[in-house]
Amino acid sequence: MKKPAYFQMYLDNYEALQCLSEAQVGRLVMAVYAYAIKETEPDFTDDPALQVTFAFIRRNIDREFESYSKKCERNQRNVMNRCESTSNVASRNESIPNVTSRNESLEEEKEKEEEREEEHSLSARVVTQFHEICDELPKVKKLTAKRCDSIQAAQAHLSGTDFADLFRKVACSDFLCGRSGKWRADFDWILRPDNLTRILEGSFDNRGSPQKMVSSYDIGELERINTLEGY
Repeated sequence: MKKPAYFQMYLDNYEALQCLSEAQVGRLVMAVYAYAIKETEPDFTDDPALQVTFAFIRRNIDREFESYSKKCERNQRNVMNRCESTSNVASRNESIPNVTSRNESLEEEKEKEEEREEEHSLSARVVTQFHEICDELPKVKKLTAKRCDSIQAAQAHLSGTDFADLFRKVACSDFLCGRSGKWRADFDWILRPDNLTRILEGSFDNRGSPQKMVSSYDIGELERINTLEGY
């Protein structure tokens, strides 16, 4: 398996690391690098906390490396196919380029399909996080293409903040979860760019008593949002 020159440490690992001592964090970091570089499995049988935390981080590393390896293989196949097509064109008649063009189109379509599958996998993980963290809000019953597009756009909009942090802010908001009134947010409402920005800026954070908090929001704006196109 081909490996990239780096791996990501996700922000949602921070909470788990806070529960560890500095010595435990040091052991964990060295073990993570050893696994990423040499695929060496650490022995944490003496420390269940490290064992659990490492297992979670290892899954992320395995998923990243596998995705990177598949991408390298696709690129290599594309290069080889293009080289072979160029070589064959010189020895064939004028009708051959049309066949080559169709083959390249099929390869490109296959690559796009694989990219769509990766995007759908990401969207499914985001929906799972939403269900786990925002368990008081309506469930997402169908992962539509429009929702996948919204998730991709939201990922770019987050810029350094992951979906887990976003959903935690929503779950902590009495207003968004309907604990201070009849209205409550849903998955599609949260991912709208303007709403997402306001959530991250703290516009819906709790501000003392529920009565004061509700009065600080624009009810007219909420009525406009409730009439938006459904997903």
